[in-house]
Formats: sequence, C-alpha cells, structure tokens
Amino acid sequence: MKVSELKKQADKYFSKYVRLRDSVDGYGKCITCDRTYHWKQAQAGHFVSRSCNFLRYNDENVNLQCSGCNLFKAGDQYQYAKNLDLKYGTGTAEKLHSQRHTTHKFTAEELEKIIKEAKEYIKEIEQWQAI
Repeated sequence: MKVSELKKQADKYFSKYVRLRDSVDGYGKCITCDRTYHWKQAQAGHFVSRSCNFLRYNDENVNLQCSGCNLFKAGDQYQYAKNLDLKYGTGTAEKLHSQRHTTHKFTAEELEKIIKEAKEYIKEIEQWQAI
C-alpha cells in the first residue's frame, strides 16, 4: 500500500482512538469550549496543524474537539493552549508550538505501526466503555 493511502488510514484510526480516549461512555468534552459531544459527532482537533507530520499523531497535540471550535473558530488556539496546559501540564502548549517546524517524512512501516496501535487502543477502550 502507498504511503498516501496508509496516511489516510492512520488518520481515520488515530482520529477514532483520540475521540474515544477523550470520552466516557461515548461522550467527551471539547478541549476548547468544554461542551459535551458524542464521540461520533466530535472531531480529532490538532493544536499544531496536522500538516506538521512530526506532531500529526502526537497524543498531546490531538484532542477531542467540536466542529464549531475546530473548523469555524480555527481551533480556538488561545483556549486550546490554555486547556492543553491544564490537561497535560504547564508548558505543554509551548513545547508543541516550539516543535511546529520540525519536519518528518513517514515511512510505510511507521504508518502501519500507527494504524496497528490505534486499532489496539480502540479495541481496549471499547471493551471497558459502554459505547
């Protein structure tokens, strides 16, 4: 399979993993506006744009986010940064922001590993949550 096709699959499974990870019994709060959404209605919002491959599949960089904040408010970066520091510890937003220009080119093997791990995490989450 081509790297571009693997990246699409990795995006799909990593997004599902993040939305489930940030949910309890199927519902999670948007990282920016704190409103509750069913994981299927939410998105996996990136603090640093997913165009930065280095952070594209970084657990701290990607969190459950509503479409209103993610798309229509361009991620609401100020509030996202504040809540990243609350969720993961002071300095998290600055650390991610400072890595935004780090380049990375994925190999097929890396993407296959990301897909495999995301599927495993999804299976684990689905076993202990009533979703």
